Order: sequence, then structure tokens, then C-alpha cells
Amino acid sequence: MSPAQPPRVAFDTAVVLRALLLNDANAKLLRRAWQTGQCQALVATDSAQALMQALAFPAFKLDEAQQLELLADFLPYAEVVNGQMPASSELESLPLLTLVRSALSAEASLAHVVSDCPKLRNSLGRYAKQLKHPAFSVLGTEEFLALL
Repeated sequence: MSPAQPPRVAFDTAVVLRALLLNDANAKLLRRAWQTGQCQALVATDSAQALMQALAFPAFKLDEAQQLELLADFLPYAEVVNGQMPASSELESLPLLTLVRSALSAEASLAHVVSDCPKLRNSLGRYAKQLKHPAFSVLGTEEFLALL
């Protein structure tokens, strides 16, 4: 990755959801990061579907127009990655792992995976160590924002 290229990042759906629904400092910084090109968010079909399903969750009380407006704050700025890697992890059903695997198999130069779930971060860290691909870092939101 050259210095002129923004880091390519796979965000956990929960991180994106918080950034879209909240208006705190971290949420604003994350939205600004992907919207201004400080980072290149990556998205796979599974992760986009998980985000759409999460926004439709009844507890959020978002109508369809509000859901689409929130999706428009993220999806147009994300690069779609599609690829296939053989299943090989206890995280198989998670959209974030699908996204990571897709990015790696599409040789999308994945630099960071951002999640605030300690269990998921630990599992993804173990997964990264097993790969023969160049390493990517697994960070929490605050760690990622500190890098920008």
C-alpha cells in the first residue's frame, strides 16, 4: 500500500451500526473517515445484508426511508469485495469473517479489521496468524481512530 492510498478496512457490522445511529465523537469520526476517504471501507454481500437487517430491527423504530438514509451514509463509500475462500473457522457464520475472507481472496489489500467485540477480535487475530496472506491488524474503534 502506498502512502497516498487510504487504508482498506473491514468494519464489524456493530461498529458501522453504532457509527450510523449514534452522534457521539467516535461515530462522527468514523463516518467522516469513510466519507472523506481517510479509509476505504470494504463490504461484502453478507455484511451489507447484515447491516440492512440490523437497521430494520423493530427496537430501532426506523421506517424504510430512515433506513435507506442511514445506508446512504455508508454503502456508497464502501468498496464491494467478492471472493471465495474455503471455510476454516469457528466464525464461519459471521458477516465480518465473510468480508475478511472475501477481501483476502480478492487480494483487496486489507489493512485493518475494526471490531469492538473482544471475543471476535481475539478469534480474528488467531485467524490472521493462520493465513499465508500479508497480515492485517485487528483493532478496536478507538485504536483505529488513533491511527488516522
